[in-house]
Amino acid sequence: MSSKKYNITAIAKLAGVSPATVSRALNNHPYVTKEVHDKVFDAVHRLGYQPRMPSDRKRLAIIIDNRNMILNSYANTMLFHLSRFCDLHDIRAEIVGYSNLELLEENFLKVAIVFQNFLMEQDARQFPHTQFICINRQIPGYASVCSEEEQGIAAAMRYLAERGHRRIALVLPNASDSRSVILRRGAFCKISAEAGIPDAESLIACIDQKPVEAVARVIRAQKPDALLIAGEDMLFPTSFAVAMLGLSVPEDLSVISYENNYASAYMVPPHTTVAQDFTRLAEHAVNLALEALEGQVISDRHIEVPNSFIERDSVKIRMTINQ
Repeated sequence: MSSKKYNITAIAKLAGVSPATVSRALNNHPYVTKEVHDKVFDAVHRLGYQPRMPSDRKRLAIIIDNRNMILNSYANTMLFHLSRFCDLHDIRAEIVGYSNLELLEENFLKVAIVFQNFLMEQDARQFPHTQFICINRQIPGYASVCSEEEQGIAAAMRYLAERGHRRIALVLPNASDSRSVILRRGAFCKISAEAGIPDAESLIACIDQKPVEAVARVIRAQKPDALLIAGEDMLFPTSFAVAMLGLSVPEDLSVISYENNYASAYMVPPHTTVAQDFTRLAEHAVNLALEALEGQVISDRHIEVPNSFIERDSVKIRMTINQ
């Protein structure tokens, strides 16, 4: 229903409270009980009421994990491109922290974009009036825009194999429930097995609370001839571990990492990388948001975006594939 047909009086009548109570509930007055608050907001959503916003701009939420205030390269880059496309389409983007998800309802935010791995399905289900768009995450019943994870891993491993690398180790973030981690790990193990390397799991270092030790442990035990660092924000601890072991890149150990816009080109030597297309990820997510804001149902939409490959100087040619 159109919000133009209803006002606070209509909400008050449906909720069985006074117009003044409706006003207090909408403004989060501390004296409004949870029971009354819920009755008012139930009436609001049943009537399709939305308060008039300044300049009537389109609005959406971008949800971040405010329990950890360290914004990494992935988060910074994603936020930049999302804000750029929101501005391009005259959408007002409101940052909502994970610990304040109730603002989705209280601020009448009908669309929310989430690009980190913290939001659980049960969290999203608490807000039936908000359409969620997940980036690099899939939750049943919600739209998603994701990088083609297997394609990125396959491109990197093919590049290394063509240059004579046989024993490739994988560095992953310690997030076993992450879609990206699951797919990258699965692709690595599948390709390794096809290449006749049965012990692929022993070649995986998962970054945990002691990232340098985790990487060094795998390098010492498995003696890889190449590292694939499958994440934008594991570049520094992995590089530090390699240096502490007295190894040189690419003379002793070739490296392919995931493109970190702030660092990859400035490493010594500059890193060859798999690059997520943050521009396209953000563009598709905001376009889906526009459809949702226009009243379309987008819950069945899933878009995959291919990675690109940037060749620099961190891989040594040990032998050609034909030798």
